Amino acid sequence: EKMGRYCFCDSFFDFWFRFVAPNLSALELENIESVKEKITQDLNSFIGKKYEIVVKDTLKYLLGKTLNGVHMDFTEIGRWWDRSGNEIDICAPCKDKIIIGSVKWNESPLKVDDVKHLMDTSKFINDGRERCFMMFSKNGFDEECIRFMKYFKVTYFTLKDIELLLGEVSATQNIEIKKDDKQINLQSWIPLGT
Repeated sequence: EKMGRYCFCDSFFDFWFRFVAPNLSALELENIESVKEKITQDLNSFIGKKYEIVVKDTLKYLLGKTLNGVHMDFTEIGRWWDRSGNEIDICAPCKDKIIIGSVKWNESPLKVDDVKHLMDTSKFINDGRERCFMMFSKNGFDEECIRFMKYFKVTYFTLKDIELLLGEVSATQNIEIKKDDKQINLQSWIPLGT
């Protein structure tokens, strides 16, 4: 029997049913501080799920392009999980490979263990295709992690990288961006190709 998960597509309804509806009694009693505290405790988790949607939209934008030697020709994109509790945020099967990614809305840079965890968890996916790993982090990666990802050819993005890519989408196809007081061409900064 297949397992299914359902969620609200509309962020307003999602926020309402996650934070407002369960706290209506407290809000009616004007117990605002306790509700704010509950929201604050769970807000990063909520935003993290929204970040996953942004990452999926970014990957959809890259569909048909080549990124770090990986041709983005996936036929579907979603989450993967099993009954043992193993989960992968991004699973995108392609013709001859499978793109496997982790999305972290984290307060500190990711470490090597975060990448190793993704690689270890991917072993539970019963698929003979080559695995191409991607890491997405709100606050980047520490230096050891970057060296590790470069060695194992893991593609990685920070929130700023995604912002630049989505800025390209809203502007033109070949935009020049100012980064660290230097003009760079986005397509030479993130190796895109067809």
